[in-house]
Amino acid sequence: MNLPLNIFNLYIITLSIFILGAVTLALVGLVFVFAMLYWRSQTKPAVQDYKHYLTGLPGRAQMMSKLEQLLVVKSQNDMAHVALLFVDLDDFNNVNNSLGNKVGDALLLHLSQELRNLAGRYSKYFYQIGSDEFAVILYDYGNDVNIVSEVANEIIHVVAKPVSIEGYELHSSCAVGICIYPECATDADGLLKNASVARDNAKKIGFGSQSLYTQEMSKKSAMRTLISADLRMALERNEFYLQYQPMINIATQQVEGVEALLRWRHPSLGNITPDIFIPAIEDLGLIHSVGKWVVYTACKEISKLQAAGNPNLCVAINISAHQFNKGDIASVVAEAMWETGIAADKVELELTEAVVMSDTEKSVLMLNVLQTMGVKIAVDDFGTGYSAMNQLTKFPISILKIDRCFIHDVNTNASNLAIVSTMIRMGKQLGYKVVAEGVETKEELEVLRREGCEIIQGFYFSKPLSIADLTKYLSDNVLVKASTA
Repeated sequence: MNLPLNIFNLYIITLSIFILGAVTLALVGLVFVFAMLYWRSQTKPAVQDYKHYLTGLPGRAQMMSKLEQLLVVKSQNDMAHVALLFVDLDDFNNVNNSLGNKVGDALLLHLSQELRNLAGRYSKYFYQIGSDEFAVILYDYGNDVNIVSEVANEIIHVVAKPVSIEGYELHSSCAVGICIYPECATDADGLLKNASVARDNAKKIGFGSQSLYTQEMSKKSAMRTLISADLRMALERNEFYLQYQPMINIATQQVEGVEALLRWRHPSLGNITPDIFIPAIEDLGLIHSVGKWVVYTACKEISKLQAAGNPNLCVAINISAHQFNKGDIASVVAEAMWETGIAADKVELELTEAVVMSDTEKSVLMLNVLQTMGVKIAVDDFGTGYSAMNQLTKFPISILKIDRCFIHDVNTNASNLAIVSTMIRMGKQLGYKVVAEGVETKEELEVLRREGCEIIQGFYFSKPLSIADLTKYLSDNVLVKASTA
């Protein structure tokens, strides 16, 4: 049937209007959807990052926004100064894992409040930028970097104060990385990145330390990235080796023992310094296999020297926080002693003050096991942490090693002399053997002799030696033959 022309035209016009309307609605809908997606992409991260769920502190996005604002103000006012402090709590997950999230959350709340109160005296800009990481922006503090360092020291002291939670006496520590504008970085991203690098350097020194960013740190960080792939194969390729630094009895000048030091000879880059490759080993999760190799190799090489005419020679082996916290160090040492035949009383394990104090109950248990085996325990880098001496008396410690930073210029620096003298006196009263590290001059040696220090190690007597050079060193030093240490 044929439709009249007017009706047909009306039909076509109506259909066209309907199609046009549908297309228009679809386009409007698409525009709306894309607009919403864009809006959410711009706002959602800021909403999520606005407050930390537990502490209520503003997060990383707010910190970066405030940094950018302050840097704009700084560019307009040369008298204003900006510094970023990156605060990293030590191995905080161990508290959650060993004592539960309730205790961990309570400790985190306590520390965040203490830090907030401290930061409030200097700055209103305090942030939580990770699960156990915080940041303080110091602004307009005057042209004195010592002020920034003093704030970092106060942060370290506040975190180190023991606190009782749910019946547990908890001890914490932190590392603080410092980056100052514009000396260390010229924008907000650079400040955060370089403060993080400085934080990593402070952690290498040991928790309870602070570090100001330098360009050399970035070079080391880049080097760690470069060598990471090669490190995974270094143990299989026998690229690691040990050097030994003699420890000398001041009174007799006899060698009482040696400290084993890990070294790495890269196939193309040559010797890589420990401050670069050891943190990389830890980051890559290789510290347990490498650490086990160090314990076994040190015991094997020193047992051979004992059999060659040095029966009283002891070996000190550094144990990292990662090795100690794994909880199997006693079995690793026992296996090495069994396979090499070295006597337990000729093995010393060196742990930093921060490692010993990180989990008091666990540390006491593990160290008691080692003591029962006959192994000696040394606290390395003593004086750089913030634990009280009465806390250390809870542990079965035999040796205190005074950090080299206090020994340097002890003959001319009255503050260092007072600290070293006090450490020696307290250590001897508690029955510990006291060792001074980093002795480089005769004047330092004479001060330590006068103050009653028993053992020293450092370049004044010997640099670290290969096993071949140590063998010759011992054979040349006839006094070692008569050692009764």
